[in-house]
Amino acid sequence: MEILIDASAGCCPGVVKAIRKAEQAIGEGRPLLSLGQIVHNEREAERLQKQGMRTVLHVDEGDAAGYMLIRAHGEPPSTYAALDAGKRPYIDATCPVVLRLQRKVGEAALRMEKSGGYVLLFAKSGHPEATGLMGHTRGLGRIVSLEDLPMDTLHHPLEIFAQTTMDPEAYEAFLHRILQERDRLRAPSAELHIHRTICGFVANRKESLTRFASSVDLLLFLTGKESSNGKYLFSLALKANAAAHALGGPDELQPEWFRGVRRLGISGATSTPVWQMEELARVIREHYASIEF
Repeated sequence: MEILIDASAGCCPGVVKAIRKAEQAIGEGRPLLSLGQIVHNEREAERLQKQGMRTVLHVDEGDAAGYMLIRAHGEPPSTYAALDAGKRPYIDATCPVVLRLQRKVGEAALRMEKSGGYVLLFAKSGHPEATGLMGHTRGLGRIVSLEDLPMDTLHHPLEIFAQTTMDPEAYEAFLHRILQERDRLRAPSAELHIHRTICGFVANRKESLTRFASSVDLLLFLTGKESSNGKYLFSLALKANAAAHALGGPDELQPEWFRGVRRLGISGATSTPVWQMEELARVIREHYASIEF
């Protein structure tokens, strides 16, 4: 059985940056507290915790002398204010793409405050990036979805953004419906600015992952349970290859998956490190490669 690892897979630059900053702090012997799970990959978070990192949910938790890590998803301004008020030292590992988006959302909120409009965020409610972005909207933000159109805002000026890890096709469908409803309500004269802010690293993987998934007999897709981009990317893989399975690690492998498989592909979410895909390949070679066709 030939085993291939998707060359386009692996952690995105923002996640790589956060992990490196965490490893550097641990290596320097600093007490390190991650404000929320550092990455939506349970096994990677566990690896760092074994090295000494601790995960907390609030800025006032843990050793006050410990460094607080702001993860790649970013935080609202209120978090930084609380850290400063408590004189808590912190390491900011917010993804540069998210930082730029936060700045754009803040600038849009200032414009909407002056014109009586709203900032709409096409995002996953409760996702840490969405929470951080909402903190920059000056109270004018609304988290929206394709199923939850903000009808009461359509006669007002609008600036629309997307969380960086959302499905690009779903965002385009949402924008199409917004435009349709504005036309139906005869509100096209209201100011409207659309921003395409989905991360290019996520969006660009559509073609490469689809091509890779369709080239193998079986695709194994490694992802954390809470990874938004993992769910999106796996849905693409499944469309390209019905023999695709999402899993968190080698302990979830099923022997029956390998029957008749001559060409096996391994891929993962943008929060899945390469070492996990290499580990999965090694386990398959050791325990499943001998399964007869």
